[in-house]
Amino acid sequence: MVAGVGQLNRPAMPDIPGMADFEGVSFHSARWNHDHDLSGRRVAVIGTGSSAAQFIPPVAGRAGHLDVYQRTPNWVIPKPDAAFGPMTRLALRFVPGLQRAYREWIYRYAEGTLYPALARGWSEGMLKKRALGHLRAQVADPGLRAKLTPDYPPGCKRVVIDSTFYPALTRPNVDVVTDRIVRITAKGIETTRGLREADTIIYGTGFRSTEFLTPIALTGRGGQRLEERWKQGAEAYLGISVPDFPNLFLLYGPNTNLGHNSIIFMIECQVNHIMNCLPYLSERGPMEVRPEAMAAWSRQLDVAMARMVWGNGCQSWYKTAEGRVTNNWPGPTPLYRKLTALPPLPAYRFG
Repeated sequence: MVAGVGQLNRPAMPDIPGMADFEGVSFHSARWNHDHDLSGRRVAVIGTGSSAAQFIPPVAGRAGHLDVYQRTPNWVIPKPDAAFGPMTRLALRFVPGLQRAYREWIYRYAEGTLYPALARGWSEGMLKKRALGHLRAQVADPGLRAKLTPDYPPGCKRVVIDSTFYPALTRPNVDVVTDRIVRITAKGIETTRGLREADTIIYGTGFRSTEFLTPIALTGRGGQRLEERWKQGAEAYLGISVPDFPNLFLLYGPNTNLGHNSIIFMIECQVNHIMNCLPYLSERGPMEVRPEAMAAWSRQLDVAMARMVWGNGCQSWYKTAEGRVTNNWPGPTPLYRKLTALPPLPAYRFG
């Protein structure tokens, strides 16, 4: 069995008193209510992460008023999204290898600059300087700038890559609200400073990212349930295989998410590894990763994770409520490609 259900597909709803009492329209951004016209509405958005950064600009342009409720600001860097001119399009179409070379340049640039920042290396200061420069360039009001300046290292939470988010927050019909939410009432959202009315609430609160494979129930050897095995945090050898669960392979499994490069690259590595396993499975019968290989892998992850920025003073969807990082890969992607290309033996056993 190959499970390719991803990590970010089950909406995470906040636990705020009174949510059921709201008399207006409310929905999670991943379950958008397309029948509800936002034109002229008084809209409240709860959340300011990557999902919210994508939908807040168009909502701000349509709503009569928009309150953006922010618990923690995010580091934001501009999105390099220039259009290709006609000559560049012709070159990409007709020059052999140019598209691949361009894609390779993007990959190498991200690997060489963004990954060292996440590993607290040479480019950490450069990333912070770029983000603060972007903030200063797009937000003139010093009070709003202060609200939007994080107090944790860049990369501890997912860095937002967007050039339209900050301008949306500076619109005259938009307020960034940092007061703590007390409850939701029939008419809006009550904070520590009182009630702010709304007729629409959009929850931009992300996904249940650490509950891998939920709600799928999988049973391994001896009747062991996968969710029980993972109750302290999901883990898998190479993010792909779990001891005592023969013939189960995962795509985009635990500790294979990236904060700096393309997840497509990681999935391609995983597919290649699984394809290399299939002949062994066909010839020798059921196969599963050895417990000692899994234990060694966990130790290696712990050592690598200790140098990464994700454990430093912030909450994020990368880690469990207890603080264990279960989502991200703590190494460079060429290393992951090398490890997944190794022959399945001796990490696996059969029968």
